[in-house]
Amino acid sequence: MTDTTSSLAAAVDYLTLTTKTPGASQILVHAIQGVLSNEQGLLLLGKDWRFMGFRGRAFEGVRYGLRGDEGILMLSGSWAGKYWRSLAKFGDRCTRIDLAVTLTLADRDDSVARDAYERALDAAVVSSALIVNSRSGRTCYLGSRSSRYFCRLYDKGAEQGADPGFIWRWELEVKKPAGDPVLAALLAADNPAEYIRDRVRQQFSLYGVLTPWLGLNTIGAMEISADVMTPERSLRWLSTQVKPTVSRLILAGFEVEVRDALSLPDTDPGIVSLRKDMEEWQSTISIE
Repeated sequence: MTDTTSSLAAAVDYLTLTTKTPGASQILVHAIQGVLSNEQGLLLLGKDWRFMGFRGRAFEGVRYGLRGDEGILMLSGSWAGKYWRSLAKFGDRCTRIDLAVTLTLADRDDSVARDAYERALDAAVVSSALIVNSRSGRTCYLGSRSSRYFCRLYDKGAEQGADPGFIWRWELEVKKPAGDPVLAALLAADNPAEYIRDRVRQQFSLYGVLTPWLGLNTIGAMEISADVMTPERSLRWLSTQVKPTVSRLILAGFEVEVRDALSLPDTDPGIVSLRKDMEEWQSTISIE
């Protein structure tokens, strides 16, 4: 992944908002109905929709409805990417939000998902899987679907029926109770796309998987578990959290500070190897 014509895009790909009171629920429904009316009169289209006791309407990437006093709104795809910010204020809670980073390559690379899976195996990630679909597209799953955080890396082009190996997507699925703080951080971010790239990169790095881009201004704090005590867990922690963080710091221009903090010389084999490895990963990518 070193072609200079590759491009990188980051967006919200899925959003679920819920409300608990009659007033808030009606406001949520009216808000999405107003959006649909403005979108070439789409409010009149769609179909009846039912979900876990909710009753409402569904159209393409929009689903909304009521269940007693409660309301729900689910946005996916381009609808989530376009309206997440304007509609977020109408929800009492964010029960799910998906952050996606899409890399489009000029040259085909079929190894992206497989390499990620192998890195996860090296990091001893228990919940990981590699799937090949009927179109030869590969998907790497990291983490448990029932957990707060679940990662997917898949061949988006193959999913859409195009030739595999050209369009790759990294997705982070965040579910309650983690959805609220992630949405709040996204709303507060000066550059939402930058936050998405950095948050997705950080979560994948926890599974030992490096991404071919670097967080621009924000270097996320490492998540250090209190039970890092056995040699095996300590080594895994070093590999999946410390090494990616050191790599990001070096590439961000803090190599001297890293060497000073770790008391390492400029010629240290580990530093030299990290420098070379990250230079190979980092490409000149145009960011949208």
